[in-house]
Amino acid sequence: MSNQGPHLVLIAEDDPDDRTLFEEGFRQSDYNVECRFVKDGVEVVGYLREEANPRPSLIFVDLRMPRMGAIELIPYLKTDPRMDTIPVLVFTGSNSEEEVRKVYAESGKAYVIKPSSIKGWVETLNHIFKYWFETVRLPHQP
Repeated sequence: MSNQGPHLVLIAEDDPDDRTLFEEGFRQSDYNVECRFVKDGVEVVGYLREEANPRPSLIFVDLRMPRMGAIELIPYLKTDPRMDTIPVLVFTGSNSEEEVRKVYAESGKAYVIKPSSIKGWVETLNHIFKYWFETVRLPHQP
């Protein structure tokens, strides 16, 4: 269990049921994590541009959303030095090999399939948080 934090995770998710699963998974995880939700990639950009908002440790983004999904958002974030060092994880309900290839080809990212149970969410989130909060060393914000 990590006593560091709290870590802020920004979640771009337009489905209310998936938001509930995220919240419960975060609550039950072994990490001190605060989550903030936006509805799509356009709102991610707006959130990050607002200097009064705290910088997230991670961004979770649904693959497909109205206005701007993951494939459009990720390249955009890489063009801004204030945003390009924030890790972005793509989530989706799809397990399609074709979609895996498309996401990787267009964004350079693999994606995480949304678990179907709270237990699955907690296990997945604990693995993700351990990797990003304990293992990886990222450059400092400019």
